[in-house]
Amino acid sequence: MQNNSTRRDFLKTTLGAAVTAGMAPTILRADDKADVKPTIVGEGAYQYEVIDNWPKLPAGYKFGNTHAICETSDGRFFVHHQNGAPDSMAILDPDGKFIKSWGKQFIHGAHGMQLRKEGSEEFLYLAATGQHQVFKTTLDGEVLMTLDYPKDAKDAAGNPCYADEKKYVPTNIAFHPTDGSFYVADGYP
Repeated sequence: MQNNSTRRDFLKTTLGAAVTAGMAPTILRADDKADVKPTIVGEGAYQYEVIDNWPKLPAGYKFGNTHAICETSDGRFFVHHQNGAPDSMAILDPDGKFIKSWGKQFIHGAHGMQLRKEGSEEFLYLAATGQHQVFKTTLDGEVLMTLDYPKDAKDAAGNPCYADEKKYVPTNIAFHPTDGSFYVADGYP
């Protein structure tokens, strides 16, 4: 029997189940260590080493539903989560050591997150379902842009797409590969 699962299928199944069960995100690494017998999950081209005890969170810090993790050019990991404590953005070093957190205002709506390099700087774009807005922030959490709901958006028949801002629930952001524009997905129309 041939297994035709993709890496995306594997990650959705494995990581989705872990998040649903309330487990903290686990980093999977695809390289080998000769001196230690690693725990390997997956099959074929989609095998990953499980790194136990990653991340190392301080007492009282708990991840909630985790929708996005990204790695900055300097090797830090940004974990965007909701309904955890005390903030919605945790910053970790490459070994999983907690550096700091920010983003209390996003704790009930943290969802999509994209990292984007603009010139020589990196910025985060956050889709905040609970706030019904999209934010552009520095890596330290300073909000540089707030994008409210598209009140003038119309469907093909000319009717408003949203009756009010509460109907707009941005879930993620995608960047155009060449012109600098971006698209916002509403996952709950």
